[in-house]
Amino acid sequence: RRHTRYISVTGVQTCALPIYVLASRVNRAGGADVYTCELLSRLPSYGFNVTVICHEAAAGAAPSCRVLTIDRGRSNDLPLVWRVSPLLQLRAVERNLRRLDLRRPAVVLGMAHQLIWAHRRVWDRVPLVYLPHSMIAPVEVSTYRWGSKLKKAKIGRAHV
Repeated sequence: RRHTRYISVTGVQTCALPIYVLASRVNRAGGADVYTCELLSRLPSYGFNVTVICHEAAAGAAPSCRVLTIDRGRSNDLPLVWRVSPLLQLRAVERNLRRLDLRRPAVVLGMAHQLIWAHRRVWDRVPLVYLPHSMIAPVEVSTYRWGSKLKKAKIGRAHV
C-alpha cells in the first residue's frame, strides 16, 4: 500500500503498520497520561508508524510519534442546552476528526471516550483496541500519601 513504510529488521522486510492512538491528553504530568506517554514511547521502537490524535499535548511528550490535536467542542451553560452539550461535543469531535483527512489505519488504540465514539463514525471497519486506564488505578492510588485504611478502600473499589 502507498501509506505504509517498510523497514529492515535483521534482514527481514516488515511493514510499519499505521496505528492511531486516541488519547485525551499526552503529557507526563501524572495519572493515566503518564501511561499514555510510556506506551507512545515504546510503540515506534517495534516498527509501528504511530499517529496520536488527542485534545491536548505537551511539547516533546511523544517525540517518536506524529501528534495531532483536535478541539473537543464547547460546552454550553445555557438553560436546558447544557443537557445536550455532551452530544454536541461528540459531534464536534467527529467533525474535527474528519477534517484531519487521515488515511485508514491498520488498527486504532482507544483511550478517550469522545474519540472512541467518533472512531466508529470515521473508520467504521478499522479494529479498535480499547485500553482502559482503570487497569492502572490500583498502582496509581498506591502511590498517594493517604492513610492505609483509606488506601485499601480506594484500591478495593478500583478492582470492582
